[in-house]
Order: sequence, then C-alpha cells, then structure tokens
Amino acid sequence: MAKEGYGLYLQKGLEVRESFKRVTIVAVIAVVILQVTGSSAWALPTVIDNFTDGDLSATLDSTNTSMDEVQTGLDPAAVIGGRRRVQAMLNYPVEELKQAIVTIDASTGIFQLDTDHDLEFYGLEWGLRSLSDGAAELALNANLWQDTKEEQGFLIRILSASQSTMVGIEVRSGVDEDAIESDFGWVNLPASPTSYSVFADEFLFPDVDLTDVDYISIGEGPMFAGLDITFDEIIWVPEPATLGLLLLGGLALLRNRKHTLS
Repeated sequence: MAKEGYGLYLQKGLEVRESFKRVTIVAVIAVVILQVTGSSAWALPTVIDNFTDGDLSATLDSTNTSMDEVQTGLDPAAVIGGRRRVQAMLNYPVEELKQAIVTIDASTGIFQLDTDHDLEFYGLEWGLRSLSDGAAELALNANLWQDTKEEQGFLIRILSASQSTMVGIEVRSGVDEDAIESDFGWVNLPASPTSYSVFADEFLFPDVDLTDVDYISIGEGPMFAGLDITFDEIIWVPEPATLGLLLLGGLALLRNRKHTLS
C-alpha cells in the first residue's frame, strides 16, 4: 500500500509538472505572436478614473434637488488630470421621501448611484469643456492614442447594475486653443447582479484628436427611479479581446501538437 501511495504521489507530481509546462508554452507562444504581429495588447491602460481618490457622498431629495461638485488636487494616477466634476439632478417634481444617493468611496474604488426617484441627469467630467468654463490650463492635453494595430477605446467596468441603462461619452480636443472638435457616442450598460465590462471603441470618436484630448465626460439623463449602479473604473485600452484570442490560438497549437505526437 505504501508503494502504491508513493507511486500515486509521483504520478500526480508529473501531472502538475506537465500542466505547468503547457501553461508556460502557451505564454511563450502568446508572446511570440505578439512580437511577430507587432501587437501591443499588453500596453498599459490610460486611467481615466479608478475612483481611488476623492471621497464624495451626496443625498438629493425634495430639499436638495441637485449637486455640482468639483474635486481638485486628486492623484493624476487615479484621476486623469487630477480633477473630477460630479453632477446630478432629480427630475421635477420631486416627491417627498424619495431620494438619490451619489457616492465615491476611495477605499474600495467605486462610484455608485442609488436612486428611488427619477433623475434628470447625472454626469462625470474630466478636463475643460470650453474656455468659458475655466482657464486653458484645466484642459487635459492627454494623449490617449496607443501605437497598436488593434482597435482601442474606453473600457468601462461595472460591478453591478439593477436595470439596463445607457451611458453617453463625450470627448473634446482643441479646447485650450478655442478650436473645439467634439464627438459623442452611446454605450449600453446591461442589468446584471455581477461585474462586467463594456467597450466603446475609437470609431465613436472620428473627429477628435485622440493624441491631444482636453475633455471627457460620461453620463446619462433622464433616468427612471430604481437604478442602483456601481462603477469600478474607466480606462482607455487596446481592444480587450486581442490577448484572449492570442491565448486561444496558443492552446489550439498545443492541441494540434499533442494530436500529432499521439
């Protein structure tokens, strides 16, 4: 029995070692494909906002129907440009005992909107929308464009959403030179009790100079009561399916090699 147990132990060890070898080979194949194709799917993302800086809590009700807060001096690694504007407004008329709660919890890195009253709108802004809104120095002057063959765009990560909704994304360039180019696109955010990501690709923003972005906004309105949605982060990245496809290709090569050897 002792010899059989030792033999089983050796067999399991060999299986683990073989599995590790396969994973290593897949990783190497993926890296080789990335180098050959010139892909930069592992390029670092540009963080628009990961909500790890700048706590905020606001309750909108019949006595306080709107909010407009500008947060400055934030960490640029967490919030692009180090400045964030948060707006929200309840739809009129406002029923008593109905409210909307807007929260940014930097300790957990979330932006949450929880409402039991219709909203006229909510929005997040970064940078400078026009020179009439502030000094040119507030423009982001951010280069979002990455030198990659893949499509790229905004990746919005949602932790949960009680109902399906839409979010509008506006991007502007040339603001600091008073020569504004602007694009706007809608993205659907499905209802889900669990986390997911949506991708808004570059083709939604054909007229904007993505190498010199001055302003970004995300928001929606009007919205129905009962929406409880939590944002995890908003980033700019190459199309996220690319790396997954490369790894699948590596696995397929492994399977073919195994069949050939057998």
